[in-house]
Amino acid sequence: MALADVQVLDSPYPAAEALRQLCNRDDLRSLTLVPAEQYESVANLLPTGQRLATRAAPAVRHKIDVSATELVQRVTVLRRHHLDGKPSRHQPLTLLWAIGQLAVDAPRLHPWHVFKPQVGELLAEFGGEGSSATPEFPFWHLRRTGVWEVDGLEPGTISKPRAGLFDSADPRAGFTEEAYRRLRDVTVRTRVINALRVRHLADIENNHLLLERVGLTDYAKASGAGKFRAESAGQLPARQQTTRQEVDRCATLAKQVKALHDNTCQLCGKQLMLADGFHSEAAHIRGLGQPHCGPDVLSNLLCLCPNCHAQFDNFAVYVDEDDVVRHVLGRKYLAEFRRHPEHEIDDDHLRRHREMCETTEAVPDSDR
Repeated sequence: MALADVQVLDSPYPAAEALRQLCNRDDLRSLTLVPAEQYESVANLLPTGQRLATRAAPAVRHKIDVSATELVQRVTVLRRHHLDGKPSRHQPLTLLWAIGQLAVDAPRLHPWHVFKPQVGELLAEFGGEGSSATPEFPFWHLRRTGVWEVDGLEPGTISKPRAGLFDSADPRAGFTEEAYRRLRDVTVRTRVINALRVRHLADIENNHLLLERVGLTDYAKASGAGKFRAESAGQLPARQQTTRQEVDRCATLAKQVKALHDNTCQLCGKQLMLADGFHSEAAHIRGLGQPHCGPDVLSNLLCLCPNCHAQFDNFAVYVDEDDVVRHVLGRKYLAEFRRHPEHEIDDDHLRRHREMCETTEAVPDSDR
């Protein structure tokens, strides 16, 4: 059998009978089956008259319809390379960068010539000691999550991702259409960001600086827009004149919620006594700042002590469906949530905050 014996069929044909006929031939010395996806890799070996017209490689897609919870699970459990026993940060850093691009309405798929320098710089800064900045690996291997796709390269033609190959082909990569659509929702986006930070990037010393680098600073807290600045130890920060826009909060509502609860924390039930009286803080359930954009109304306010306010704002505690206050680590029971008959709370805001907290519980490593 020679290469000239290759035949292209116009319609699908049962393979069993064809193989049986081939194997009964005396002149057959070897048989190599090549997937259709690898046709172009052998096309040049065929006689000119038998070559098929080639076409551009389609996107490498994993057509998986994922719910918000499934999306969070897929980015929580990543198959990551380990170096000296430590998992690589390349994939979670890349996903965080891609979410930052999505947040500013960048195109869903990112050309390699754009991806390479931006992600490469991020990996060099936050990849960790001994880690090499190799953006080609997450660019290609994130396909295994089912929420990432590569456009312009066939999977069967690549045994190992190489920057040189990507430089010449300039493929594009990014979230699948379904994952991108899910991540347009601010609550889902915050859940995924929390999952990546806590599950994969918690050992980065300056997590706020990382969020600043990828344009996601406003997602660090439930209150929304905030300003974080990295300062070197032992140095006085430089002073500069700035113009800031701050959300105008209603002081009357803050006083009202504190008075209704007699400065008693709705989460832990404690009163903080100072020299001149009791102290409490009015906390918005759904933050007023970007990207949460909650309303400044009494139904979106809680009366909290400073400790619980900090934990609530940093997604460490939440109120479950049964009005139980829990910590995200182990969903530990903390207290019963305190309500007041004259303080109607919008439970949808509590649900939204709870959903954003659900992903911050650390889980064991897995290399599925």
